[in-house]
Amino acid sequence: MNEAAFSNCNAEDYINVDKNVQTQPDTMDIDALFQNFRESQKEREEEEEEENDIVLEEEKCRVKTYQDAVKSLKELQEFAVQRNDSDMLGVISQAKVFVESQTAKRVKCVQKTLLDYWEK
Repeated sequence: MNEAAFSNCNAEDYINVDKNVQTQPDTMDIDALFQNFRESQKEREEEEEEENDIVLEEEKCRVKTYQDAVKSLKELQEFAVQRNDSDMLGVISQAKVFVESQTAKRVKCVQKTLLDYWEK
């Protein structure tokens, strides 16, 4: 449109000039609408699956040993203290005790007697 066409209209008309312009096809065909919806839903699901696959690859478990677990639990414990969350802190403390006991079971300790100590 040219400048002359807008010189005779007020600001409200100028702002709402394209309010009545059709932006989507005028269709009342329910089957076509339903089919379009299904296709867009399938595309979204495929995209989400691809994103989930990528996330799963990235989020592989980084905790390989009990020592790694203890370190992670210490970090979680610090987080719980920072957030002042007593429930979380209780659960983390229990998990930490469990992991430390499992670590202690895995370590092969042979306790020596006093005689063994003095003989060497």
